[in-house]
Amino acid sequence: MMHDITNALLNFLLVSVSEEFVWLLITLILLKRFDLLDKYRWKSNILNFLIPILPTAFYINLSRYILHMPRMIILFGSIIMFYSLTLYIIKKNSFIDEKLPYLKTLLFVFIGILIIAITEVIYVPIILHIIKQPISGINQNVLMNFMFSIPSRVFQILFIVTMLYKYNETKLFSNIVKDKVLLITTVLFLSIILLTMFVVAKMIYDYCLIQNYSLYIQILIGVGISTVLTLITFFYLIPINYLFNKLFLLNKSHQNMFDDDYIN
Repeated sequence: MMHDITNALLNFLLVSVSEEFVWLLITLILLKRFDLLDKYRWKSNILNFLIPILPTAFYINLSRYILHMPRMIILFGSIIMFYSLTLYIIKKNSFIDEKLPYLKTLLFVFIGILIIAITEVIYVPIILHIIKQPISGINQNVLMNFMFSIPSRVFQILFIVTMLYKYNETKLFSNIVKDKVLLITTVLFLSIILLTMFVVAKMIYDYCLIQNYSLYIQILIGVGISTVLTLITFFYLIPINYLFNKLFLLNKSHQNMFDDDYIN
């Protein structure tokens, strides 16, 4: 029993809190509730964030490690709890006579958990292929479970940063889609990165390059490879965003000059 409580507490602190935090950020961004994401109101916003994050994370770990409930019941229970508490903080911070987006919030809650699940589906098989271990053994070890979450968590955080850029004046995603050359280049670059991850994983697996190391070191190597390639992907987008920022400011400056000349 003490072992289960320890695992629940460690998983709560190392994995669940950050996962629910990412889930909430994605939901709020999709709802365009940037008042709850305002960095100048971070103290009050953090208190609002804790309302859905902590109870949901606590419920997941209590159900999983102590009560040993079925995974589907844990999943649906966490969605209902997270959705209800997210609605509560939206209502708490709503403007007068503002209609609460019940269905839209539910949809974005599902999209948020789907994004989290997809990123894990991408990274976990790659790392498992590198270390030649079944996922069942990893899930029973909280520290290994935390290490496995690092690449997907890095991707999720960078994805959130990119989503925030989407609502800035530069609109990074829409500009990439509009430019055919840039779109093709970006798709090719992302495909090469993903292919590289699979090729590196297969080479390590086929040639047993890390099998003499301890399991923790093997996982660390797999996590490191996945994380580095993820960072390279998003660093590719930084100069693109910088370029669009410069072009936007330049066009705005030219438009202001044109307007001034027209008025005169």
